[in-house]
Amino acid sequence: MKVLLKNIPEIVKEIGKIISENGDRAFLVGGPVRDLILNRSIVDIDFLCEKDAIKSAEIVHKKMGGIMKKYPEFGTASIKTDNTLIDFATARKEVYEKPGSLPSVSPANIEEDLRRRDFTINAVGMDVSPDNLGYLIDPFNGLRDIHRGIIKILHPKSFQEDPTRILRALRFASRFGFKMDRYTEKLLRENIQRLQDNISAERRRKEIIFLLREGKNAVLNLEKYGILPVLMFNIPEKKHLNYLENIRIKNKQKNLWFSFFLLLIESEQIEILSKFYNLRKEESQQIGILNALDEDWWHNEREIIHTFLRLNAPSLYYLQARYEPGKSIIERYLKFGGIRIYLTGKNLKKMGFTEGKEIGEIMKILIEKHWMGEIETEQEEIEYVDKMR
Repeated sequence: MKVLLKNIPEIVKEIGKIISENGDRAFLVGGPVRDLILNRSIVDIDFLCEKDAIKSAEIVHKKMGGIMKKYPEFGTASIKTDNTLIDFATARKEVYEKPGSLPSVSPANIEEDLRRRDFTINAVGMDVSPDNLGYLIDPFNGLRDIHRGIIKILHPKSFQEDPTRILRALRFASRFGFKMDRYTEKLLRENIQRLQDNISAERRRKEIIFLLREGKNAVLNLEKYGILPVLMFNIPEKKHLNYLENIRIKNKQKNLWFSFFLLLIESEQIEILSKFYNLRKEESQQIGILNALDEDWWHNEREIIHTFLRLNAPSLYYLQARYEPGKSIIERYLKFGGIRIYLTGKNLKKMGFTEGKEIGEIMKILIEKHWMGEIETEQEEIEYVDKMR
């Protein structure tokens, strides 16, 4: 059926034309097709090529520019432009040697490639060659399921082969308000434990980040299906969850996954969590800083500013949601936009102060003075420091 002609982005039409003129046939596949059907904007674009994705990507890159990366072992390539990530893949089949492992691949046609997808809603392709632009390839009735809001796996071993599909099912349910059909939901529940045993820490981390970006709905879905303890998460207090969700919506924050992550974890288990989620150094450091806070940290407003300066925005949002008495202090700090002092260590050294501990202590005092409103200008800093000589 001819559909989507009116809302196909120009960049998709252009790339389809370039690939077609150079002897290959390309399809838009997966999430971008689903989002076009739902009349949602697309940021990242996934192309499937029948013959050679890397060759097609090289031709597109030559004409359109951007930063290109090639992955010959997978038959894939990507081009990063200013605002868009464009992925190219050669049609392939996948075979999982064991549950949770990365699959081995072999060449295939478009329908065989769509068969390896996670859910029917993501197993729809759209021809982008000029002579068939907008024609849908829909062997698994994905279009019908998109319109009905149904999440359905393509085969019974789907969650066994790749347990991260459990988290992806919850992500789409959280984002679109879709529901799983009974069979998919039954198999999801039967395979929940595989999220702990059958996937790498890096893959678990990647999917949790994507899922928690959906905010409160994602957490509620994890709770609904009893997945929180399997992922080493606690059930959060609803008032804290609601507060953080309001921050996400009010500030149009699309990347507060770490705030929700902090709300779910037992932070004292940092070593275990670090291995389980392959946490980055900065993330572990943030958790360590939060662990070091006194339970009534908001009482010492002059000192807490130094902790705030070491925390990133998601950590501060978490503190706002978690500690009622400290909300106003953090809100003031965030509106303040951090603390800026004018005098540098080099300035202080010229004024005769000793490099190292002495200068560090002076800069700490200046930060406190700015935070408490006792100093505002560079001249006031100089006058205050002069009195210390």
